[in-house]
Amino acid sequence: MKLVFLSNYFNHHQKSVSDAFYQKLGKNYVFIETAQMTQERINMGWSNIDVPEYVKYYYEDKSKEVECQNLIDSADVIIIGSAPNELIKSALKSGKIVFRYSERPIKENKDFWIKYPV
Repeated sequence: MKLVFLSNYFNHHQKSVSDAFYQKLGKNYVFIETAQMTQERINMGWSNIDVPEYVKYYYEDKSKEVECQNLIDSADVIIIGSAPNELIKSALKSGKIVFRYSERPIKENKDFWIKYPV
């Protein structure tokens, strides 16, 4: 099984689960960072982690965009957080398993707790 995890940037929030996926799947696991980390997050210490070999950078140049899109297209399962929806359009059309996650509805919508109690 090939698993691709997409998010705006790799940080301490995803590291533990990513390490576990990589330990289980090896080269069949890739984390794709889709944006450079903002200075605000860097100042908060988010970049103070060792970046493992399974992290790929979508934004570096055109060849990296192509490489990352090929990894996405060849994945069996995709996890997507804060990343462009365009990257998974073909995966959705082909019926691949895609998990989307976001805490934004909880943070920004106070009615969320009324409609969807935890």
